[in-house]
Amino acid sequence: KKKTKTNKGQAKNKNKYHKQRHNRNSNGRAKGFALNRQIVSCETAFDILDLLASVEGALTRTAGGGALNSINFSTAIHRIAKYIAYNRNERGKIISDPRFAMFFSSLTESFARIPPSVPLSQLKATSQTTSSSSPSTYSKRESANIAWALVKLGIVPPKAVLPIAETDVLYNDLIQTSIKLRTQIVKQRRLEKQTLVWVPTLSSLSAKLSDSISTHLFQFHDTGDGKSREMANLLWAFTSLDRYTEPLFDHISGILIPSLNVGQVNPQEVSNTLWAYATAKYTGKYRLELMRISAQLLESNEELLNSFNPQEFSNTAWALATILGERRTTENLQVNNTQQDLEDSYCVRILRPVAHALSSRCDEFKSQEISNSVWALGCLGFGAGKELSSRPLLNDHIILKSDDHDGDEKLVQSALATVSKSATTRLGVFKEQELNNLAYGFARLQIPAPELCQTIADEFTSPRRRLSGQDIATTLWSFASLQFFDKDSFCKVASRVRYNQVERWNPQELSNVIWAIGTAQIVPTYYKAFDYSFVPPNERLPIEQVLQDPLSLCFAASARELMKRPQEFKVQEIKDMLWGFSKSGVRHPRLFRSVAEHLVGSAVDMPEHPNIHCGRGLDEFSSRIMASLLWTFAKQAQLAAEYNYAHFSGRMAVYCASSIDIGDTLIKRLVNAALVAGLENFDDLSLHTTTDLSNTIWAMATLGYYHGPFVNAVERQVIDRLDSCYDPNNEYDQNSFRSQELANIVWSLACTNSLSAELITSVGERIKNIVSNEAGEYDVKSISSHFQRRELANLVWSCAVAGCYPPELIRILVIGLVGEGEDTAESVEEFYGDGGLAEHSIMTLLYLRSAIDTDGFSMGISLPPNFPSGWGGLGKSGIFDENEVVLNLRPSKIQNSVSAAFDRIGFGHVDEYVLKMQGLNLLSIDIASPVEKIGVEVDGPSHFYVDLDEWSPHEPQRGYAEVMNRKLEYRFEFNGKVDKPNGSSALKDRLLRNLGWTILHVPYGEWYDLGGDSDAEEAYCRALLEQRIEK
Repeated sequence: KKKTKTNKGQAKNKNKYHKQRHNRNSNGRAKGFALNRQIVSCETAFDILDLLASVEGALTRTAGGGALNSINFSTAIHRIAKYIAYNRNERGKIISDPRFAMFFSSLTESFARIPPSVPLSQLKATSQTTSSSSPSTYSKRESANIAWALVKLGIVPPKAVLPIAETDVLYNDLIQTSIKLRTQIVKQRRLEKQTLVWVPTLSSLSAKLSDSISTHLFQFHDTGDGKSREMANLLWAFTSLDRYTEPLFDHISGILIPSLNVGQVNPQEVSNTLWAYATAKYTGKYRLELMRISAQLLESNEELLNSFNPQEFSNTAWALATILGERRTTENLQVNNTQQDLEDSYCVRILRPVAHALSSRCDEFKSQEISNSVWALGCLGFGAGKELSSRPLLNDHIILKSDDHDGDEKLVQSALATVSKSATTRLGVFKEQELNNLAYGFARLQIPAPELCQTIADEFTSPRRRLSGQDIATTLWSFASLQFFDKDSFCKVASRVRYNQVERWNPQELSNVIWAIGTAQIVPTYYKAFDYSFVPPNERLPIEQVLQDPLSLCFAASARELMKRPQEFKVQEIKDMLWGFSKSGVRHPRLFRSVAEHLVGSAVDMPEHPNIHCGRGLDEFSSRIMASLLWTFAKQAQLAAEYNYAHFSGRMAVYCASSIDIGDTLIKRLVNAALVAGLENFDDLSLHTTTDLSNTIWAMATLGYYHGPFVNAVERQVIDRLDSCYDPNNEYDQNSFRSQELANIVWSLACTNSLSAELITSVGERIKNIVSNEAGEYDVKSISSHFQRRELANLVWSCAVAGCYPPELIRILVIGLVGEGEDTAESVEEFYGDGGLAEHSIMTLLYLRSAIDTDGFSMGISLPPNFPSGWGGLGKSGIFDENEVVLNLRPSKIQNSVSAAFDRIGFGHVDEYVLKMQGLNLLSIDIASPVEKIGVEVDGPSHFYVDLDEWSPHEPQRGYAEVMNRKLEYRFEFNGKVDKPNGSSALKDRLLRNLGWTILHVPYGEWYDLGGDSDAEEAYCRALLEQRIEK
């Protein structure tokens, strides 16, 4: 009985205790609800701080003295942060308010479950003996609200500044930092001078609170509860704070992703999660699943789709572009093709609603939302045209594959047409980066928008615009890519470049500006300002005047930076810069010489092995970049000839310009190194595109060089590809040579006397396929749609040099140049629009006819009656006089010297003897004895090419520049082992020999070596004639 009475008493006391505790908890919840209503009713953050200061212990005691529960803390911090988000100018006042710091300490202590109202001394002792706290009682929603608030407060340092704390020391760090913050605030109150020394501690404490929340989240494991908003907000928050780890992403995603399929999904949950994955560069196992679910939701959930606002559409598109862009980086190469195909498919399905929204709701989009959406569509190539989709991808561009290409193309074109119309009327509210993003998106999709481009250029002239190098460079790049070549618009954008600020631009910005101007082929006002080779000092403009022209300033500033810091430039950027100079017709010898030295070392750096170079080297170059680089150097030399800087022209001008600009030895080293690298690095040129092959061998021949292994490899590649099947409708097929490429390759091989009959035959068959219709017929109209007459003339000349005349090819070339039957000079000119047949083309046809006849071929070519009289603009040039060819004969100084020596030894001759062929004056011989049919040709440097197989970089540079007749030219040193007769010399020599002439040659170098000694010169001439007798 006694024991029973005792048990009943214990039970009675226990019930009384639970009843009292329930009453206390009920009272506490009631007080918490009441306080929460007061917090929510506050209009400003300062009102909230006033309220909390009036609650006993809320700020002054640890964990708020128990006066606030978790709901109160999360609501208060959320409302304060929300107020700051809408009143950014008040942020400094709130963050520097000691009451806010005290409240933040209380919040942090509460989250860590530190007992309320513990004295600081006791709390400090506790922290030194305890390594972890009990699990926080804050819910997912409360945790998400606090994390959101931390983002808006902007006081959390990123993990790069303050690394994420380790879990085992986090609790101790948190307590110590909170104590430190409270102590600093108390000390400050005692000082007469108010300071904010505690603000850095507040920032540190906020980071530790963020880390505590992320650790706290690992205790939640419920999935599929339909409450995905909190998890999506947490991902967004930790990403915005830059305090996340991949395990954290995996854990939150493991809860979030299943929840997206349950209950009501909010658009923000989809867009925020995609944004977080993109910003954090998350590549974990849930990324593909998120993209799949997002695509499915947007396709099947019409209510969800209609509730998306423009910002959510924009964020979604931006996230997809960023995610797919990141997979191209080296660290993400493990993504397999199957996964990439799935990602592409999901992206297409997600982007369609974005494009539809742009088309139907564009006026609802803010400027940033428009620019980000268009930028994303462009980056992903969504809805790109068929032509763009069929091109080889350059610079890691993405073109999404679509299961409805035509439909997506029409959708995007409609969307961007709407964007162009809507944005053009309100570009004034677009920020600078938004303007260049907008132009970039249009450019990537190749959708013309001239009115938009012009309006963007006008906006750039506004003095209120603070433009960065990226803004200017990207905009000009976009204009050029869209083929919007309006010079005034380019000048307006370029006018914002500041010469003294370009040194802060990165290499890509510099190269993009020059590439864009070059692509537009806009010639700056002072295009000769940088030619220190041929423009005399007294004719050069002061730099101050040059910089008055915006485009000239761009060239001056970019060249200065490339010469100053070439090691910072990628090889693509170096190539783009030089390419822009050459395409715009701007010669800059110092720049090109500087780049050559940077790549292969200066001329004095002579490695022992001829194929080893100093400098940066060429291993970073792709075949495309290498080919373009050589093209730029050759074009620079050609420009000197076009500008008539020297008293020589044609091939001689090119040779002199390259030697004076770069240096004879240095340019040889660069070309040789590039050709060797092409063979060694690209599988004997099998990895070269047709354009690479064409550009490289054209540059080699134009500069007057020959490299046997490279030439042989080119011939093999061309013949093999021409004999392979190809798609005539796909110009990007590796076997699909463009007409210009075929003409350039054949001409280049002919220049070095290395054009084979097999290659000409293969080229002829391909040309016939190109110009013929399905019935195998062709005429001047079909030929002119593929070839320019200059290209046809080069092919004619090449056939004559090689002495190879495939009948079908010759017929096509002749018809293409002068037509057939009823065609007239005027009717043919209408097809080409070239102003008439050029002098070079007419002379080439006459040489071809003569070569065919003298080579003994029975085939004849049909030229118009009375040809060349009346053909185009040639009669205006003065080379024809009453149906007679007027040759421009100007004996050189060395030729006169040789002629005088032959006079002294009694060799009767005529200078510049003209021979008639087929009734026209076509050939001349420098020194001729018509009776004996002996001719002497004085061969200058332009009669030769340099055989790099026989050349060694160890040979010192013996050539030099000199001023003659007040103009600069180059004195070459002849080397009979290296210098060999080129195609023009060989053709002339063969024609004369076929006519029964004996031709003797006096190379310029051998004559110079005689040093002007009359006796030596006479002995040389006698020996030359004796060689003729022996032969």
